[in-house]
Amino acid sequence: MALVALLIFASALYVAKPFSYRCSAICTLDKSLAMGILKLQGHNSTTDLTVYLAQTPQQQERGYMYATSLGNNCSLSDSASFINCNPKGMLFIFKNQSDECFWMKNTSMPLEQVWIAQNGLVLYVYDATPYSMQTICHEGMYVLETNATYLSIHAGERISTS
Repeated sequence: MALVALLIFASALYVAKPFSYRCSAICTLDKSLAMGILKLQGHNSTTDLTVYLAQTPQQQERGYMYATSLGNNCSLSDSASFINCNPKGMLFIFKNQSDECFWMKNTSMPLEQVWIAQNGLVLYVYDATPYSMQTICHEGMYVLETNATYLSIHAGERISTS
């Protein structure tokens, strides 16, 4: 099962497309970020979420710093190249499952931070406070950041690629 989930996440990286967009509220983001689509499988519902993919240490360090809002939730059906698409989340992809630490320095909006295991299982969810210098560390291979008021994700739920 874990191998299947890993293959699904890996395939998302290969199908993720680079994008370009007009300047919006998140102009400060790294323009080289690729995008992908995640499927959030809750106890009572399933939601597709378009996300930026933060894959390099530089992209991961920057994250949502200096952004003032998250974008609209767009999908591949909106545009195959994601033009004019500003996703509602960012997926941080690490090389292996380990303790990953986050803080909210220079981040003005409340975010929900979700630590995810290699097999897609949600391990921990934290509601992060804007501008907080508190470091939150948990084990995970992936961390999803999204607007704190957009989704309701809980430990024990699953996240996969669509």
